[in-house]
Amino acid sequence: MGNTAGEVRVSGPAQKELFEREKAAVATIGRRLPPWPTYLCTALDTDERSHLSSATYVAGGESQQGGPMGPGRADPERDRLIAAFGKAASEHGYRSLTVELVARYAGTSRARVEAHFATKEEGIAAAQEVFFERLWLDVVDACAEPAAWPEKVRLALRSVLVSLAEASALARVFAVEAKASLAAAERQFEILDRFAEMLSHGRRHFPQASSMPSSTERALVGGVASIISGHLLDEEPRALVALEPELLQLVLIPFIGREQARQIALG
Repeated sequence: MGNTAGEVRVSGPAQKELFEREKAAVATIGRRLPPWPTYLCTALDTDERSHLSSATYVAGGESQQGGPMGPGRADPERDRLIAAFGKAASEHGYRSLTVELVARYAGTSRARVEAHFATKEEGIAAAQEVFFERLWLDVVDACAEPAAWPEKVRLALRSVLVSLAEASALARVFAVEAKASLAAAERQFEILDRFAEMLSHGRRHFPQASSMPSSTERALVGGVASIISGHLLDEEPRALVALEPELLQLVLIPFIGREQARQIALG
């Protein structure tokens, strides 16, 4: 995809240096991520698993990164319990979730669950953190592609929509049902702020966007999150992926204008 009008062109050695810095940033973020549960009590069909994004694994499968049992992993029991919280929540919902139910999913006792998580809110917060961090890594990977900035936004948005559609039951718990929990709400605000910060990089590519209010990206990301939450609440996971052109246009308009945003979104 070529450079869009108004975008800063980077070529030659400078382009190579920029790409290398992006790859290094992705690797650094990956090392900071919390462990990803290696299994969730019930395995996904192998053929189906090969088509799923990493966010899906908190709702029923293994990590694409090989699981958390490698060097530096000191507490596999906690990982198994986090996975059980995710599995139980995706199948029963937040309100019906209990510590006893999680213990049954994990094949352990209530005492062992409470040794790690005093309440279900603590367990859900831990599972939510893992889910959001893996979702974030998917977005970072998408943005590391050597493409024009609007195309990076498309890839990132597509990654989020596909992941949430595939793990819609659990996404509904984390994004909608668990918001009554202060810890869960804070984590959701944190990930939205991170997405907004990433989106603000578009100002470097399109100087005309530099005069936008500082809260523009947060408003855009919040609006997208609200639309997605509505579809999750209505249990319309398949409709999420179809939102891509509309949401992409919404996000791009402040940076490149209505007409170019429409052409890219529908192209």
